[in-house]
Amino acid sequence: MSIYTRLLLVVCLGCGNKSEVPGETDAGDADTDTDADSDTDADTDTDPEGPPVYFAHVVDNTTIAPTHVAFGDLTGDAIPDIVVSHMGEFPAPNVPPSGTVTLYDRVGGIETWSGTVIVDVSAGILFPNQPTLHDVDGDQDPDLILPSGSAYCNIVNQPDCGAINWFENTGAAWTRRQVVAGDSLFYTSVVVEDVDLDGIDDLVTVGESKTALDGSAETRWFRGNGNGFDAVPRPIGAGGGAFPVVYDIDGDGDTDILSAEFNVDGGSFAWFERISDPDGGNPAGVWTRHVMNDSLGPSWMFTLVPDLLGDGVLWGVGTNHSNTTRYTAPDPWESAAYAFEIPADPRNVWPATALSTGIEVNLGAIDLAPGMIGAGDLDGDGDTDLAVAGDGDNRVYLLESRDGGTFETHILWTGVPAAAGMKVVDLDLSGTNEIILVSPTEDAVLVIERL
Repeated sequence: MSIYTRLLLVVCLGCGNKSEVPGETDAGDADTDTDADSDTDADTDTDPEGPPVYFAHVVDNTTIAPTHVAFGDLTGDAIPDIVVSHMGEFPAPNVPPSGTVTLYDRVGGIETWSGTVIVDVSAGILFPNQPTLHDVDGDQDPDLILPSGSAYCNIVNQPDCGAINWFENTGAAWTRRQVVAGDSLFYTSVVVEDVDLDGIDDLVTVGESKTALDGSAETRWFRGNGNGFDAVPRPIGAGGGAFPVVYDIDGDGDTDILSAEFNVDGGSFAWFERISDPDGGNPAGVWTRHVMNDSLGPSWMFTLVPDLLGDGVLWGVGTNHSNTTRYTAPDPWESAAYAFEIPADPRNVWPATALSTGIEVNLGAIDLAPGMIGAGDLDGDGDTDLAVAGDGDNRVYLLESRDGGTFETHILWTGVPAAAGMKVVDLDLSGTNEIILVSPTEDAVLVIERL
């Protein structure tokens, strides 16, 4: 049984040094009553005037291997819903599973959700990844764009499992529309952007490949045609990573693409500068790759955070993805969440500062650390905090913004290997942000609420 089947976890920021006990919870910080459905009281030992406490609501603990999260109003009630992709259960050894996507609609308080499968196994989507909600067909309701595929396909001798599909929201059903399938590269996420400035939305993404010996990546885009997207990828350049960010980083009025790089030899964080617009001679446009920082090892996620330090300045924030606790040949890079100072000329190296402390891969874990990251006010003091998944480190972290531009690392709890999601959003419109996360190893979808 998953550790979340009866989860009640209240965490006090700054209480105790939990990092010394990986996989265990300090009994002084959690309510010993294990009935998560009936007892939602905070720990009676918590000082009501002290640091905030958090409660983990179980949205679903019956699903199989949830992996990625999106949110938005799909039900028309002006309240954010949760959309989760699920890898599903392997039908046989070395046979990739067909995954699913579930819509979770809040039907009561923030602790009560109803799940509806909107993409089922009959769609045959192998390893569905980050859902994106966007009105593709222009009918004023959100459709679902779903990239898919995994490096695992190479292991099970089904290497061409990369795909991008979108599912039209007809109100009564979700109708599948294929963009590309049978690709040797897999796709983790997409960004909707009008790349060629024709007034029609296009898709920006990164196709990746990973074997035991090497990896590769190509940043590319798919042109929108008014009724979906063309199947032919338009290459931007070699490099890039799973979660691209589209932003005019050099301020010249056109599109640039930034990302963390995991499957690029020698890469950490890089961006593509748009040199010229797409035209008949260059249908993809002309782009050039710049290194933001290549001193942090293979990296997992990057985002841009305005006013990160309360200074009114745009900062980059990212996580590398490494293992410093191997018995032999540990990685030389600190496993951490980093802040990147954007130089006046972003073509220059972006100085990086570690914001977190104590993140490290658990011995025997197959994943690296850390993983996904989310930004928002999580302690109610009006500034920007960070939620970080340990991934190969089975702890989930809150990086609390402090005076002076520093961050204090708090362990929310332990025993959560391969946590993902880390979406920060006010789900109940109460003025207080929650964290949405999933754990594929624990088969759990969770909402973390500050009490």
